[in-house]
Amino acid sequence: MTKTYFGTASAYMKQNLFQKSEIAQLFVSTMLEYRDSRRFAVHEYVVILNHVHVLFSIDNGQSLSQVMQLLKGGFSHALGVAGSRMKAVWQPGYDDHRVRDAAEYFRIRNYIRSNPVRRGLTEAPEGYSFSSAKLAAHLDEVPEGLELLTRVGCVVPA
Repeated sequence: MTKTYFGTASAYMKQNLFQKSEIAQLFVSTMLEYRDSRRFAVHEYVVILNHVHVLFSIDNGQSLSQVMQLLKGGFSHALGVAGSRMKAVWQPGYDDHRVRDAAEYFRIRNYIRSNPVRRGLTEAPEGYSFSSAKLAAHLDEVPEGLELLTRVGCVVPA
């Protein structure tokens, strides 16, 4: 059975870690490498100045904490390999929310996509470079069981 989560991780001391494009892109690349190796599915994401939001699914046998460790630890390692000397990259822990139905899935998807607009970083979600709204080709399908609203023809607000 697939479980879908909305996860948020913040940079250490809320520093603007991702203000440099190279660092934001490194997070996206690291996340997509794990996704491509089938560690988890990525449905939506955004990398904002001091935090990341990811809407993802995992299968039985995987845990939420394992995926968050991959995202945070994998990125920290990649950052070190790239030459960073930062001692602390992330705030301890993370925020998570289990997505239980299609309406919630689409509400969270819209929240993630509109995050850069609310922050004044772009005028339209598609205009922000480090977001799944711009890079939709990198997204996985809506998880089985949560796609019901799209199947029955309901309109889900964008």
